[in-house]
Amino acid sequence: MIEKLFDNSSYYLNIYAFPMFVTAFLVVLLGFFVFFQDKNRTTESFLICTISAGIWQAGVGVIYLMNNAALIIPFYKVFTFFGVVNIAPLFIF
Repeated sequence: MIEKLFDNSSYYLNIYAFPMFVTAFLVVLLGFFVFFQDKNRTTESFLICTISAGIWQAGVGVIYLMNNAALIIPFYKVFTFFGVVNIAPLFIF
């Protein structure tokens, strides 16, 4: 299944993926902007939180590009785990 992730035939151009990538980029950019304004523990936590949200959004964007349903489900589970799961504990940090 890993080789299907790197195969060009598993993807097609979908206009709905573009807003997800733009949102991911802007969220991460906001995190870096806030971090460089004032470097303290709170902004570090916010930066990691925005990076996690950006990973999640970019993963959803890649899902919109895929055309194989059997490949989408495991890919979505991985990016949900890496992105969304890290957001809630960062508010305690």
